[in-house]
Amino acid sequence: MALAIIMIIFSGAALATLPFYWQRRVRTLDKVPSWWFWGEQLWYGWVRWAPTACIWLFLLSIFVFTIKVTGYSSEENKSLILGLIGAAVLLSPLLLGVTILLFNWPKQLVFPHLRSQSGALEVWLKKNQRK
Repeated sequence: MALAIIMIIFSGAALATLPFYWQRRVRTLDKVPSWWFWGEQLWYGWVRWAPTACIWLFLLSIFVFTIKVTGYSSEENKSLILGLIGAAVLLSPLLLGVTILLFNWPKQLVFPHLRSQSGALEVWLKKNQRK
């Protein structure tokens, strides 16, 4: 139960900072940090995915909290319903995140100043065509 509450607090705090990044009042994510070793395109893909990831983490924490509060039931119907809701809640933002990372689509979920960027897949394909 404590883990679920901590998850809700941290994901809620992440959601609270989103407007500052959306309005570009905070620019800490504009530059690739030195510790990031997965490449520039994956960094910017991750930054583009940040709004969706914050929402996903918040929904995940609410789901974990719901499971903790209701408890695990031996009733198959209750478990099936929770499983289906959980799969829908958890997988749809994750799939959206992959499309944002690779294709920068849908643009409405990306920070406004990053909507003109190419997706990571497009950049990688252009790099390979040059070789």
